[in-house]
Amino acid sequence: VTVAGGNPAMFDHETVDNGRGLLLRPVDELVPNTEYQLQLSEVGLDGIDTGPFNDFRFRTAGAQKGFAGAIGDGDFKLLAATPLDQPALLTDIDDARQPNDMSTLRMAFNRVLDPASVNYGNQVRLENSQGSLIEATLLLQGRYLVLDPRDDLEPTEHTLVLSGLRSREDEELPLLERSFTPVATPPRETVVLKVGTLGEQQPGLASRLTGQRVNEVPVETFVLGNESFTRLEGDLAADLGFVPDFANAAPLRVPAGSVLRGSPVAVNILGQVNAGIETGEVLITLLSDANGYLIANPFSKAKDAPRYALLNMDAAMTAEGGIANAALSQNLLNIQVVGLAIVENGVLVMDAASVVEPEILGLERASGLLSFRLESYVDQRNAPVPPADTRPLELQSWSPGEDFQPNARPGDPVILNFNKPLNAASVFLDGAIEMRVDGTLVPKELAPMRHDGATVIIDGSNLQHNTDIEIVLTSLLRDTQGNPLSQDETLALRFEDLSLPDGSAANLRSPVAAVFPGFSCALTDAL
Repeated sequence: VTVAGGNPAMFDHETVDNGRGLLLRPVDELVPNTEYQLQLSEVGLDGIDTGPFNDFRFRTAGAQKGFAGAIGDGDFKLLAATPLDQPALLTDIDDARQPNDMSTLRMAFNRVLDPASVNYGNQVRLENSQGSLIEATLLLQGRYLVLDPRDDLEPTEHTLVLSGLRSREDEELPLLERSFTPVATPPRETVVLKVGTLGEQQPGLASRLTGQRVNEVPVETFVLGNESFTRLEGDLAADLGFVPDFANAAPLRVPAGSVLRGSPVAVNILGQVNAGIETGEVLITLLSDANGYLIANPFSKAKDAPRYALLNMDAAMTAEGGIANAALSQNLLNIQVVGLAIVENGVLVMDAASVVEPEILGLERASGLLSFRLESYVDQRNAPVPPADTRPLELQSWSPGEDFQPNARPGDPVILNFNKPLNAASVFLDGAIEMRVDGTLVPKELAPMRHDGATVIIDGSNLQHNTDIEIVLTSLLRDTQGNPLSQDETLALRFEDLSLPDGSAANLRSPVAAVFPGFSCALTDAL
């Protein structure tokens, strides 16, 4: 493996799947925003077609934070809008060259976007052939923007319009219009897939791709150590386009709102010291329709050759425990799942791999390699219906809350933590979440909000001392399945104008340590 310029990168290796799979692990961290090339020599590969590796290249992502995370040094631009722009694997496959009626549009830019410039219906529009706006949910995280139509698209011309988008560095994206006509996928089949149960019946079952235990998401961080993981289970209903119409790449969709349940995560600082935080059940909820393809194997004409499986998804991670949810709740956009799918004994089996990088306690970005295995039920006519999350949507906690108001200051954010992931579109509806100061409604531009998983963060930079602040929550706020907030709530907050301590014990207060977004922790001693 070499980088640009031909310099070699050192790797350790191991074999999996009885020697048929090869894993390469870099000895040192790969350089961000750098192209690498993998080449196979002819030595020891008699009879193996090395053609696919003649130009096998990949580029690493940018750094995680700030302008250093930009891709390339050029002007602010859109890098790709999937499925309008397909990855290299699909560019030569006719069935995957244009969107279908189940598609979600996923856009990647070379700069981190300014959330204040991203509004559906204004800077971002998806229009039908009459120029009318298509109802859709818009999700934003860093460089990634996701547009998920509420209903299936009609097989007529549509236009994606980007106008006035700005980066964090205040660069403006030039006007961009992309037109396309979705391909119709009906009549569809729905396949119910199970996750996790097989791994419990066969505890030693390993992924043929990674050699790791299936359906476990390891969470490797400096904060938590390298032993924490959550084990996933649940059922997913996948819609498959009419296969005879898509011989090379059959479209696949898992609908938004689908839920996978994970086992509790051990929160041990450095993997050793119990932090006293109980996560409870971890939930992974799809925020948008997951889209992908089952792709005919280009290296074999055998009818029983496995197909390639490719799936793009956007999910929210939440925790059952209140403190853990405040620290871990977040969106995870642009997750790519890749693998192999094959029918074995009348059952569709999918082995796939993916990487997730959640923020941990607001302090660090973790890395977890997910070895995913799904199996269809043998009797699809009597397969279980994937259960919905029927819990009512409720406010779980908020900061500063009642206990920490004496420590709150103008400029501090107001953080609202709910028990379930929120529908992003409902968060920004007029009347869903309102802020009032001394009884007067605050315009949204003076108290901008952002949404992350089950959390809403309200900017407090324009709030003043000695004012009575109310946060009003109404039933217009909804979860990912459209269920409204169980009851309207009004939260009261006041930033007191406190003078500096005069040295007396009565005026000494404990400092507060906090993560953002997250939860506040008062230290126990004043001195």
